[in-house]
Amino acid sequence: MKTHKKIAVIVVAGGSGKRMKTSEPKQFLSLLGKPVLLHSLLPFQHSEMVSRIILVAPANELERCRHQIVDAYHLHKVTRIVAGGEERADSVKAGLKALGSGEDYIAVHDGARPLIEIKSIEQVFNEAIRTGAAMLVQPITDTVKEVNESGEVQRTISREKLRLAQTPQVFSAEWLRKAYDGFPVDSKATDDAGVMEHAGYPVKTVCGNTANIKITTPDDLAIAEFILEQRSRDHENRNRI
Repeated sequence: MKTHKKIAVIVVAGGSGKRMKTSEPKQFLSLLGKPVLLHSLLPFQHSEMVSRIILVAPANELERCRHQIVDAYHLHKVTRIVAGGEERADSVKAGLKALGSGEDYIAVHDGARPLIEIKSIEQVFNEAIRTGAAMLVQPITDTVKEVNESGEVQRTISREKLRLAQTPQVFSAEWLRKAYDGFPVDSKATDDAGVMEHAGYPVKTVCGNTANIKITTPDDLAIAEFILEQRSRDHENRNRI
């Protein structure tokens, strides 16, 4: 789907392998024979709504990103690969600086979310164009408990209004830049919607796909492999019809 709006994507790939119990950064782990990060980038490369991509990675991994992913798989929409910072907000700021001006909207996506699909990308893009800011979410289906420091249940929290945040999260370029310019240096944000909330901007939600998981543990990688294999089989079956 084409749009007259220019939408850039900042892909933040600064994760480590700590919880994966490996010395290899999780974005470079093999997922069906290709790096996790490549799977995260390809849907944006293929979406007609995306004008360009800025990849933010650890300073010591920039060359590997360039040669083993961007050049090797001809990701021509990746126009810059830049070093991230200590905190996620620092990495997004680095991406914004590298991006410069010219885009109407900016999306931010986690490099460790390799199962994002073009359909979900374009749904949240269109909602952001309509409202100024939008993010993918998932309803919580499990019962949620609040516990104290010793692990004792204090109360059951209503899940009716709770949502699990996903990426991409998409914002008016003007809003996002203003929000980050005003975000306190000593503050932390686990996602960009939190920075927008701090600045007072409303963020709409779009129900995403439950498969859009973030690779954090070895179990996540196994689940991602299963989902990708199933998608491949479904695609092959449709082509036979």
